[in-house]
Amino acid sequence: MRAIQTLFCIFSLLFSVIGYSADNKLTLVIAGMTSQQVVSIMGEPSDSATIENATLLLYTKRPTMLKMQNTDQHFIFLDNKLVEYGEKHIEPTHSAYNLIPATEQLQLWLAEQGKDLNPSAAAHDLTTNKK
Repeated sequence: MRAIQTLFCIFSLLFSVIGYSADNKLTLVIAGMTSQQVVSIMGEPSDSATIENATLLLYTKRPTMLKMQNTDQHFIFLDNKLVEYGEKHIEPTHSAYNLIPATEQLQLWLAEQGKDLNPSAAAHDLTTNKK
């Protein structure tokens, strides 16, 4: 009986590790990669967009029996160098899951560049540097 429990634990751990590593390609991606390098790791994107020197690759994973959430992975390139990437998990709801198209997401990202991340800190900096 103890041998069966031990084997069960070993196989459970083994399948967990294999399943996690096979599904977690994001750990292989590093800043500075080209879009071709990212595609060779992640596969073909679900959607993509290019505006001037900026490119967005968007990957969407739908729920499965093992993972009951939507996962969006985004990769943003400037001059074909990866500058930002990440993953967002979206819990399923009763309403349909609406994905924002890559073109719109890239436009939003570009609009946010150059803005102060913390307006109160920027205001404080302006008041303390007055002579």
